Amino acid sequence: MLKFGIFPKNLDFTKGVKKYIPLKVALSIAGIYSFLGVCWIVFSDRLLAMWAREKEVYVFLSSIKGVVYVTLSALVIFFMVYFALRALNEVNEIVKKNYLELEQTNKRLAESEDFSKAIINKMINAYALHRIILDENGNPCDYEFIDVNPSFEQFTGISKEEIIGKRYKEEVESRAEENTDWVGIYGKVALTGEPVSFESYTSAFDKWVTVNAYSPKKYYFITVFSDITELKKSEAEIREKHEELTALYEELTASEEELRQQFEELIYQQNLLKISEERFRLSAEGSNDMIWDIDLENGEQYFSDRWYELLGHDISGTENLFGKWLSLIHPEEYQYVMNLFEQHLQGKSDYLKCECRMLCKNGSYKWFLIRGKALFDEKGKVVRIAGSFTDINDRKEHENQLKENAYHDSLTGLPNRLALYEEFEKQISAYPQKPVAMFFIDSDNFKLINDTMGHSIGDLLIKKMGEKLASLLEDRHGSVYRLGGDEFVLIAEYDDIDEVCRYAQEIRSSFNLPLDIDDNTLCITVSISIAVYPTNGNNIEELIRNADIALYKAKESGKNCYVLFSDDMHEKVKERMLIEKHLRNAIDNKELHVYYQPQLDVKSGAISGFEALLRWNNSELGFVSPLKFIGVAEETRLINPIGKWVLREACSFLRKMHETQNSNISIAVNISIFQLLQEDFVDFAYCNRPCSPVSGAGDYRINSDGFV
Repeated sequence: MLKFGIFPKNLDFTKGVKKYIPLKVALSIAGIYSFLGVCWIVFSDRLLAMWAREKEVYVFLSSIKGVVYVTLSALVIFFMVYFALRALNEVNEIVKKNYLELEQTNKRLAESEDFSKAIINKMINAYALHRIILDENGNPCDYEFIDVNPSFEQFTGISKEEIIGKRYKEEVESRAEENTDWVGIYGKVALTGEPVSFESYTSAFDKWVTVNAYSPKKYYFITVFSDITELKKSEAEIREKHEELTALYEELTASEEELRQQFEELIYQQNLLKISEERFRLSAEGSNDMIWDIDLENGEQYFSDRWYELLGHDISGTENLFGKWLSLIHPEEYQYVMNLFEQHLQGKSDYLKCECRMLCKNGSYKWFLIRGKALFDEKGKVVRIAGSFTDINDRKEHENQLKENAYHDSLTGLPNRLALYEEFEKQISAYPQKPVAMFFIDSDNFKLINDTMGHSIGDLLIKKMGEKLASLLEDRHGSVYRLGGDEFVLIAEYDDIDEVCRYAQEIRSSFNLPLDIDDNTLCITVSISIAVYPTNGNNIEELIRNADIALYKAKESGKNCYVLFSDDMHEKVKERMLIEKHLRNAIDNKELHVYYQPQLDVKSGAISGFEALLRWNNSELGFVSPLKFIGVAEETRLINPIGKWVLREACSFLRKMHETQNSNISIAVNISIFQLLQEDFVDFAYCNRPCSPVSGAGDYRINSDGFV
């Protein structure tokens, strides 16, 4: 709001303060002091010369005279300073009093201004303060908006932030061509100060208004206008009704019989209308839905009593929600609903049907199913639309819960694989060129913890891992997902590959710290694989497949590390898969062979034992090195049946050696740690059952090299 000064023009801040001329006061003090000093010197010397004839007396009295002079000078200066300071204190008190009066005046003026602002903001009429803009010839060419009240915003549909500082031709006249010379009218008011009051139609807002304009200060003007559109419509309707009644009167006077027939027909139609209204009222009251009806020709709207019940409003209250029900639609569905309304009103759909949320009185939103159908006249113009609202809030909540369960992991609450697929595809569709890194995170010893400490501890560990990964995203833009078991995926945006490596190292380091879980301190490590979009894949399937390949490489490299996917990993994975495929049938196809390498006694030179060596000769792959297939066998747990077969073959060979030759010969067999973890390994090796394939063999020992 424009301020034109809050202080009175003739306000005297020094009222009551005695004014002094510094030079005059200083000269007065100096003159008085000089006069007294000269008089003292002249007369004291004369008196001293008369009284003191002797030199000693003269010197003594001269000293006394000097002391007296200094004392009198000090007294004179004391009184001069004293009276000057007292005068200064009086001035300060007067100024302080005037300042307090000024503060009170400012406070009253501020309260008056706030009161004026409150009145303007509470006005039902639209208010606006403008500044006229002149061209180079001094003629009005435009005007600027300085301030508006809430009624102005409601009237125009333009917010205060959008209009302040904008010009009329820029913000308003551009909307539609105006027939009224608003700039000329307001320019005259701003320059001459003569107020105006008139009625006019503004095509920019499609409304009739009464305008009152006056100028509080040159080049400024205030407009207060009221919406009289409905009044104008009412006047037009009254004129139209008057013309109709006049014509009807002429017709009635022309034919009394026709009047009687029309009257009887009117009574009949009224009875039918009454019956129809009663039927409609009973249907609306008995229905669980809310019935609505909008007359698009006159703007009348009807909503049944269920409207108030469904939205939590008091039907007996004074609130009138008619006319603003569209504003209660949730912002996220508003445009969607409006588009469906527009399509139906244009005849592009047979009926209206949509679901949306609407604002209740308590501030919450409730889901409704909106149904409706429009009525068109013979020219194809829509004249009425009616329908119903159905409360579907319970169904929507159930659907949302099902969706939540479908897209989130029940143990950790994190998004699951399905959510990862959908959200990632949406992200790369919206930002196809934006690089994204996928971190595949897998615990190195989860199965061991799960087997030894129980599934409850395992579940708590999984939750702890999810929480830790989520905490690492607090300062980054990304998401974490649980795919299942101890596998997690973390999606994050990045600028360069060095940042990806640093982040992977941060993830790995965070899991090197001990975890406190249910009074247990667990130490775990994680293996991390990384695939980046779009370098390592153009879709989620490719990225997950390549990240899984890189994870295998991380496990193979000793675990507790991270590996970036590279294209050459494909060939290694293909080779591994091929080895696994043929290895599964190697025993049945008799492709495995055990060779026995003799071990000699150094002293005697005789054979003291053998070491069993497993070799594999495949018809397609040829001879496969144990360095390649033993690791695959351990990962796939094929080492267990293969290990049993090797031990059975070795024991059979040893039995034959004992039967035909030296019974002191021993044989060494390589045993995998996974075989030792088998519950039946001891029973199998030590042949406690008569049907054991190694019955009759000698003693068995396991040394530090993993030999039996």
